[in-house]
Amino acid sequence: LDHFVIERVDVHDVTGEVNWISGSVSNNAPGIHFKTGWDGSKKTGGIIFDTTVPDITAPPATPTVLNDIEVRRSTVRNTSFAGIVVKQYTGDGKDANGNTIATPTGWGTRTSAADTTFTPHTKVTIRDNYITQAGTAYGCNGIYLTNVRGALVDHNVVDATGTSGIETYYSDDVVIQRNEVYRTQQKAGGADSNGIDADKGTTRVVIQYNFVHDNGDGFLLCQFAFGDVVVRYNIVSGNSRYPIYLHSDKAATAEVHNNTVYNATSRYVVYGYGSSLAARYDLHDNAFYSSVADASLTTSPTITYGRNFYGGATLPVPATDTAARTGDPLFRDPAVSGPYGTAATGPQLSTALGFAPAKGSPLIDGGAATPDNGGRDYIGTRLYQGAPDTGAVEYRR
Repeated sequence: LDHFVIERVDVHDVTGEVNWISGSVSNNAPGIHFKTGWDGSKKTGGIIFDTTVPDITAPPATPTVLNDIEVRRSTVRNTSFAGIVVKQYTGDGKDANGNTIATPTGWGTRTSAADTTFTPHTKVTIRDNYITQAGTAYGCNGIYLTNVRGALVDHNVVDATGTSGIETYYSDDVVIQRNEVYRTQQKAGGADSNGIDADKGTTRVVIQYNFVHDNGDGFLLCQFAFGDVVVRYNIVSGNSRYPIYLHSDKAATAEVHNNTVYNATSRYVVYGYGSSLAARYDLHDNAFYSSVADASLTTSPTITYGRNFYGGATLPVPATDTAARTGDPLFRDPAVSGPYGTAATGPQLSTALGFAPAKGSPLIDGGAATPDNGGRDYIGTRLYQGAPDTGAVEYRR
């Protein structure tokens, strides 16, 4: 099925179900259910693209694939579970006692990057929307983008959602860019509160040019099973728990470069623990600033730090960063307090330019060239202006 366009609609106050994939049913509450599986979970909200089959015990041989989906210039307010959802059927439906009764198809789940049974939707664009869950305790994800191949999430405002502002799961070839995501919090039994999440089984994900601020966590890299992601030229500030949260499985890889991370509240700048520290993470040419002394930057044999700047209070510079620099980054005006994005304005990305380097900043010409860097910095300046700079904003001469 081809070409779906939703444009200039205002969807609000939709009461759905908060159904989580896993968890314990002992935590069920009115309107909130755990361990519902893939097909039973996260499928209600404001704008939903989902598929099913006539008979879950005898599914057809061919899945329904949605191609060329666009959601643009719309507002979604106070809807549960989520604001905008894209999902594919996989065949794990349960009866009232929680027993699986469906015949599995595997179309919507992904066992490896080369899984040929996985049948995602294609060519999905979510652009220029305003999504908020500020008025409901049951409103979770802003954008829940799953089971897609070839997707663009561009220039949206996502405000005061629960769990994750923008999350991708079981997906391939996804670009998340030029969004403002803020005030994400834990809601309705969800454990997370991140701005943007590259989650389980996601490959070729690029997260760039976003302003992610005042959430619980900034970026959650949670690529369980497998995955790869590039996080570049973003500005991350005011996140209360983990500005960058490393939480992937061993087979996953992440390159995190040329971001500006400003921390004034948390005891952590980069955090990971346990088996997540076996995944490979390469963090280079970032500007890390913390006014909280000794804010942690997690290390492990598979986490590489290189050519980063560590500013503010004294930070524990990772030993692997042999080209580290410290001191005052000389930001233009780091006392950033708005304006922030609304339905009327769209993303206020320029607000974050208080974290751009001022004249004389040691961030200027302090980095190294990165291949396949996307060609532009946070605000759209062509790379490079002279020698490469450190952080998200290239200094304009």
